[in-house]
Amino acid sequence: MIATVKRVRRTGGPRRAKSAAGQRREAFFARKIDYVPCRQFLGANAEALASTPPAEAAVPLTQSGVDVPAGRELTPYLASLYQTRLLAKEEEQYYFRRMNWLKFKAATERGRLDPKRATPRQIDRIEKLLGEADEVRGVLITANLRLVVSIAKKFVDLHMSFDELVGEGNMALMRAVEKFNFALGNRFSTYATYAIQRHFFRLSHRGR
Repeated sequence: MIATVKRVRRTGGPRRAKSAAGQRREAFFARKIDYVPCRQFLGANAEALASTPPAEAAVPLTQSGVDVPAGRELTPYLASLYQTRLLAKEEEQYYFRRMNWLKFKAATERGRLDPKRATPRQIDRIEKLLGEADEVRGVLITANLRLVVSIAKKFVDLHMSFDELVGEGNMALMRAVEKFNFALGNRFSTYATYAIQRHFFRLSHRGR
């Protein structure tokens, strides 16, 4: 009589966990971290400069009871934009400096890690920096959405609806936030206006 041997299928717990950790490391090191370089980031007081907000930043970004411009009825989205105050120059500089400093720090720390041996704790720390950078990026975008609307109003003759133009303008604004060189000391609105208008001009030529 031939004895049959049943193979016991091992559960893939540890192996699956290791695979998941490996996949996370792979995705983590493949992620592109773009930032605007600045000499200040190499100074001894770099972290203090990027972590000390000006007095204006203490004022809440969103305010209630702000009057919207008269003339036409606004959609809830457009009306909500007027509840967000504009940023002062020093405040704007601080947010751009902080966003890029956080990404610079994340990229620098990741560069010191072994892609095959980075621990979850090390990855968590760097992802936290990137998460904070995304939060600051959100502040800069939100504070400038009204600018997109004001520019879109001048391009309503395009073969696109006003809402579509605003959507396209918002995308251009997001790219502008990523690329703005705050270290030059210029106002972001000047740079963003040019970037959004250039995008709208490209759209107008594409529609012809």
